[in-house]
Amino acid sequence: MQVWQDSLYNLGKSVFGDEADVRRIESNFNFVRTLVSALKEPNAYYYTFDKLNMISIVKAPDDSFRIFSWNVPLHDGSYLYYGAVQFRAPSLKLIPLLDKTFDIKNPEKEILSPTQWYGAQYYDIAALGKNQYVLLGWKGHNAEYTKKDY
Repeated sequence: MQVWQDSLYNLGKSVFGDEADVRRIESNFNFVRTLVSALKEPNAYYYTFDKLNMISIVKAPDDSFRIFSWNVPLHDGSYLYYGAVQFRAPSLKLIPLLDKTFDIKNPEKEILSPTQWYGAQYYDIAALGKNQYVLLGWKGHNAEYTKKDY
């Protein structure tokens, strides 16, 4: 798993450090593919990926799942969001989160699915009840406007 983490770390540096948006986005697609490959390894759920400080990895309080989330900053001050939910299971059970921020008119009132995700970078998960959680996250919209979401 250390080799996977090292590869992800190097790709992550390109995602956040490359000057050109096109290369940043290309590095991000490679990051996603590499992350999925790493998570297919046996017992990958228990690996912390602690070197990947450029992304967020938060676990549910009951340890039934964890969420990987990150943003790709663009030169115009906007952000692209990426994420996935990995469930604790004997084999990989992973749900990609597809950011549809610009298609969601009233995010405060919507009930959304993983394919209609209001992208954010999460920093905490709190339990509300059995199988109910609130996600705390950061959402940068553009150079002038950001907010914390829940």
